[in-house]
Amino acid sequence: MGEIENILNRRRRQYEYELVELQTADNVDNALQQECDQQECEQLLKTSIHITDSVDPYHSNFEPIAIAKNALPKRSSFSWGRIVSLSFFVFALVLLLHSTVEDSPNDSTPPPVLEPNEMEQEEAYSHQSTPTFSQTPTNHSSTSSLQFGSPFIVLTEGGCSGTTAVGHYIRNIVSMHGFHKTEHVNFEFLHANQYNSRKHKHKNQYYQDIVTERNMTKEEEIENYRDLVIESIERAQEVAIETKSLMFFKANVKQYKKLHSRLDDLDGGASSYAGVYRENILDRCICMVRDCFHEVKDFGISVFGANGTEADLCFDRRFHPEVDVQAYFTNVKGCLKEDEWRVNFICGQGFDSFSSENLFLFETSMEDNDFEASVNTWMEFVKPLLQDELEWDLVASALEEGRGTRTEPSSQENKVYNYEEVKEEMTGINEWEGQERIR
Repeated sequence: MGEIENILNRRRRQYEYELVELQTADNVDNALQQECDQQECEQLLKTSIHITDSVDPYHSNFEPIAIAKNALPKRSSFSWGRIVSLSFFVFALVLLLHSTVEDSPNDSTPPPVLEPNEMEQEEAYSHQSTPTFSQTPTNHSSTSSLQFGSPFIVLTEGGCSGTTAVGHYIRNIVSMHGFHKTEHVNFEFLHANQYNSRKHKHKNQYYQDIVTERNMTKEEEIENYRDLVIESIERAQEVAIETKSLMFFKANVKQYKKLHSRLDDLDGGASSYAGVYRENILDRCICMVRDCFHEVKDFGISVFGANGTEADLCFDRRFHPEVDVQAYFTNVKGCLKEDEWRVNFICGQGFDSFSSENLFLFETSMEDNDFEASVNTWMEFVKPLLQDELEWDLVASALEEGRGTRTEPSSQENKVYNYEEVKEEMTGINEWEGQERIR
């Protein structure tokens, strides 16, 4: 800035010197008055004043009348040409000064605005407002060494395993580290052919674009479904690389088994993984039956607690806490065995897996030790996604909003209509010992 001001001052003194030189030229004024009548002079005066007014007066010492007087046409083009050239030079310097100010670093840039939480069909989550943080997000995206375009995939049991909350906190952590998620890649991205009626948008817009572009029939779509899903991921990878954003989404066991060999060989970069499971499998079975998930249709039905009649609220019961909806088991052992197999499958893969109970310990406690334990667990959990960019304090800030916001799990007796029957059926089975909870 100081150098530019010096240049302007030197130019200002040069202009004053040249103005004096022009004003003392021999017979200039007389010749000019003889060569134009009064009407021409008035018109030229208006033009010259317009030119002078276009120059920033702060950077010019010219007097409008003086310039107008010397801007009239004469046989020698020296004066007019020099003034026009000098005027343009002043204008150029003004532009240079302005652009220098605009391009200067701005340390007061506001933190990125976090998106509202996405509500997936699979499960509801209590923290649905835009999060507030105790620490300002860091901006690392421009200098990061992360491999943008490599998806981070969370392997889950399916519904009722805490994955909506998982997706919520991953978004918070990513934002706190100065990154953002890839556009149109939500946490249920692999449910490619589904439409989210609550959000009024497709769960995988890239997939829908491909189907529309090729004018595919429903039969063609079904026949080529897996290929279309992989192609949609590769399109999203291109966007992630171009925008330096992070891709992360979940996959249930069924999706993972069908796609994981191809997910490890994507053009835009191989996938990384972490597993999430619900340690208390009875809790998950209860939740699944109350929500009427198709995979537990042979194990029980959802009923009203008041009279035991079949309920039709299903997933929407989460939005009506005033209605007592309970699970009525017809085959609790079958449900437990099915879910136990899923948990063992997740834990048997070649990557780290975490229980939702450990991940969300901080939500049911205000103890510092519990909070630190949860932060440490999350540090391990999102390590494949953020790698060396991961910072403990930023993870802690992202989790702070949920600290102590939920109560301890309530008695299962209040959620199972035929609880005594279920308890008796489970008695003496060591592998499920401790699953039941009565208060």
